[in-house]
Amino acid sequence: MKRWIFTILVSFFSAMAMSQTTYYWVGGTTTSAFTTNANWNTTLGGGGTARAAVATNDVLIFDGSNLGGGATGNLVATVSGTIAFGKLILKNGANVSFSRTSVGNNTITVNGDGNGDDFTIDATSTLTVGGPSYNYDVYIVLAATAKASISGTVYLSPLSTSVHTRSYITSNAAGACVFNSGSAVHITDSITVNGFNNSVANSIVFKSGASLYYYSGKSPLGTSSTNKLVVFEPGSNCFFKKSNLSYVDGTALSSGSGWTNNFVFGNLTVCSGASLFADGSTYKIENFTIESGASFTTHSSGSTPVLGNLTVDGTLSAPSGSSNSLVMGGNTPQSITGTGTITIPQFILANNSDVTLSKEISCLTSATIFGKINFGTNGKLIGAGTFSSRVQSSATTNTGNPVQGSFVISGVPVGTLSGNIGLTISGTGIAPNTNVISTSSGGGIITLSKAATASGTGTSFTFASDSATLATSNPNAFDTLTGSVTLSGAKSFQSGTNYIINAATNTPFGISSPSIVYNPTTTLYDAFYNSSMTYGNVTLNAAVKSNYNSRIRGVLTLGTGNLTIRATDTLRITTATDIAGSPNSSKYIISEVSGTNAGVLRMDNFTTAKTFPIGTATKYMPVTLTPTSAMDFAVSVFPGTTKNGTPDGVAFSTKQKEDLVDAVWTINRINGTGDCTVQLSWDPSLEGSNFSTLASTAIGISRFDATANDWTPFSSTSADNNANTITQTFNTFSPFVVGAIGLALPVTLTSFEASAKNNAVVLSWNTANEVAISQYIIEKSANGVDFSPIGSVNASNAGNYSFSDLNPNNGAGYYRLKMLDFSGAFKFSQVLLVKSTGNLTIGLYPNPVTNSLTVTGLKNKSSIRILNMNGQTVLLKNTNSNIISLDVAGFKAGIYKMQISNETGLLKTVSFVKQ
Repeated sequence: MKRWIFTILVSFFSAMAMSQTTYYWVGGTTTSAFTTNANWNTTLGGGGTARAAVATNDVLIFDGSNLGGGATGNLVATVSGTIAFGKLILKNGANVSFSRTSVGNNTITVNGDGNGDDFTIDATSTLTVGGPSYNYDVYIVLAATAKASISGTVYLSPLSTSVHTRSYITSNAAGACVFNSGSAVHITDSITVNGFNNSVANSIVFKSGASLYYYSGKSPLGTSSTNKLVVFEPGSNCFFKKSNLSYVDGTALSSGSGWTNNFVFGNLTVCSGASLFADGSTYKIENFTIESGASFTTHSSGSTPVLGNLTVDGTLSAPSGSSNSLVMGGNTPQSITGTGTITIPQFILANNSDVTLSKEISCLTSATIFGKINFGTNGKLIGAGTFSSRVQSSATTNTGNPVQGSFVISGVPVGTLSGNIGLTISGTGIAPNTNVISTSSGGGIITLSKAATASGTGTSFTFASDSATLATSNPNAFDTLTGSVTLSGAKSFQSGTNYIINAATNTPFGISSPSIVYNPTTTLYDAFYNSSMTYGNVTLNAAVKSNYNSRIRGVLTLGTGNLTIRATDTLRITTATDIAGSPNSSKYIISEVSGTNAGVLRMDNFTTAKTFPIGTATKYMPVTLTPTSAMDFAVSVFPGTTKNGTPDGVAFSTKQKEDLVDAVWTINRINGTGDCTVQLSWDPSLEGSNFSTLASTAIGISRFDATANDWTPFSSTSADNNANTITQTFNTFSPFVVGAIGLALPVTLTSFEASAKNNAVVLSWNTANEVAISQYIIEKSANGVDFSPIGSVNASNAGNYSFSDLNPNNGAGYYRLKMLDFSGAFKFSQVLLVKSTGNLTIGLYPNPVTNSLTVTGLKNKSSIRILNMNGQTVLLKNTNSNIISLDVAGFKAGIYKMQISNETGLLKTVSFVKQ
């Protein structure tokens, strides 16, 4: 019986010894000793039992609603000796300082009890660790099983420029000390310890919305690039309030500190007056802010990846000789703003990233765009670097070890990661649309824009990019000197780059730098531009004029305003896609006219009805083509009908235009055969006075026939003079006009020849369509410039005419015809040069010719020159024979002139027709 009672008593007292007691601070708000038992009571108001002794599992609570005897306010609890207990809690607005009364240090150990959080500070409470003077040090140590949950504010050393108390929190288990959303820790470190001194790796966790403020001393983030004490979860904050250079000498980074090298940040802010010097390549930063008067200096190599917004009101720069890259790699829209300066070696915008740039970035080495950049009105890439907008890039397949929830892939073969930054990475465990934002080729590391979704070893990865998109609201768009990209290095706007133009401009598209080739003949370097630039998708939200021959292999969208194709340019859509944006009379494509040229819209390889939304500067005149098989067409228009269907041709008379639509559509088939239905539309203001009154059945289309050098009779399959449309099917294409059926257009000169015979010069010519022609006036010149009439022949509709000049010049004479109609309008023939060289009879057969043309009657040492209708030389041949065969199979159908000369000059000009 006695033994049983003894056992019960031992168990009772053992339980009493191990029991956990909760005590509240009742020592008031004056400076009081932490270890004085009377300052602790089992009741909040002090009416319970005072602490008798310090137990290692006690719960100690600072409750700001009543710090004893109804007192509220700020408490300074002095610490002496080593203190250990189970839990420490600050709540209800408690504002407590753990201090000392003299130089030295004390340790407060939170043992934990395995039941929930052991060191807690609620969102209303504040704790300051460290005394008011130098080396009044207090340490809070979490035992290996203890956990901290901090929602309020912590000061590790009081805020001061001179007091460095070497006070800190030590966490002895990974993830054990958690700063919750809304919490803040302010760290004024010394040069001997850091704010989380002796903590194990990854033991200090900042949740989204939690903030770390750094002021001075060693880095609280880690002791090296591999020993990282702090984990910044997405949405957390890190503020650098002062320089991270030593406060002792102001020149060197504190030894045994890790600042940026291989660190993952949430939001990072360099505050006004502060300066942050990187000690290595950063893994990632979310929102990055450099306030006015602040500076951030990148590392000399590696990357500075930003996944959120970059705001620079101070200075972002790199040390001399640096190769560091500023990488914008987020997966949600980002911005680069601020009033400060950004001067960096390299700028990279990753594939799945969308960045709005509102300021200048000076790139010393290069700028590479994989994703979308919107330059807005003021955004610019400037400096001495090169530029490249990338399309369908890739890198070699690689392997590595992803970890679920981590932004880092390790175990990549060393030396295999050149050129991967900015590309999309794909593979098992990788979230869709993840960018490579940083690499360490020597360390075998890939940093991701999204956390890995699964872990693996030796996982295979592929890398690729889509097409870069360049958007701008700059009125100079991509002008080399004044536009959004003015980098002075070589520029490469790769084929397939997408464009979005949001402001009226004459320089919408980027032009790649020329290829420089050494010319051994001139001993100079010649520059060669591509004959045209190729784009992906193009969206135009303003009035735009082309600045180059252009190909679009994506979709052209007309948002607002007109697109003007320069007279010397062709805009070619290489895919069989419609022009998007619902073109109409308020937004369409203008075919600019200058001299003999008109801007051309070309569409390739379409098999169904395709509308060319084209017009003049003031009139919308769309063309719809419906081919019977795949075809390529080029279309242009110009105002004012002309007699040969060219922009600078002789205009029809006012009388003739009364029965016409006063414009010409030029439609050329580039590839394909067979029929194609043509529908023309016009603005009613172009209609002549008679035309506007005609019935729909009385109007038709006429095509300029180059072979006959004439307009064909007007005809149509369907016409609507109310809707201003007309339709006809053709298998031959050239300039077209719309007019009254039965209307005959002016005279066409089918041939004009001149030769010297028996001390005279005989002129002969053939005509077609002699409508309202009154006479042919023969004009002569001794110098080919100043002409005077020497006779005339009345028109008789005969079609064949001749005239003899019985007083030819000694040597050379120049002749031309002036063809005059009854309205007084006229046009000139080409000019012929005749030299008195005796008779020369030339024979041409067959004429018209298909393949081989035989020329007879030549003299020795003759020179034969063949010219097309535009006066361009298409063949030049020298011969000593009086008969020769010429291969003309490759000539286009039409009328050609043959000039026969020898050493004395021009002997004969004759014409032939190529079928």
